[in-house]
Amino acid sequence: MKKVLVLDDDMVAMLLYSEIFKREPDKYSVIKCFNGLEAIKRMKNDKPDVVILDIHMPLVNGLEVYEKIKATEEINNIPIIVATADVSAKNKYNKKLSGVTWMLKPIISSKLFRMVDKACVKNHISV
Repeated sequence: MKKVLVLDDDMVAMLLYSEIFKREPDKYSVIKCFNGLEAIKRMKNDKPDVVILDIHMPLVNGLEVYEKIKATEEINNIPIIVATADVSAKNKYNKKLSGVTWMLKPIISSKLFRMVDKACVKNHISV
């Protein structure tokens, strides 16, 4: 089973992620985080296989979370999928967020499953 940490401050988006991953209960478990500080703590403790990260959040934004992940040796190899509704975000942040996979919201379940599975394969985690 793959552990997917989802970091999004939007309750509706989080509900959607939960409902999508519930469709494959034997394949995915979801760790829900609503802010960046909580997410970093949970990554260290729970060691997710993939992180889905919203870029625009209060307190600690997605870029800051990415930088903390990359600066923390025990979690810096976790694949990151950046999910955003901001169509300009990839052009704006792509150089700063090297090695991430970009997913444009709204979330499409088949695409989400493919992206998570592909990130696991890239990181040598069997799917």
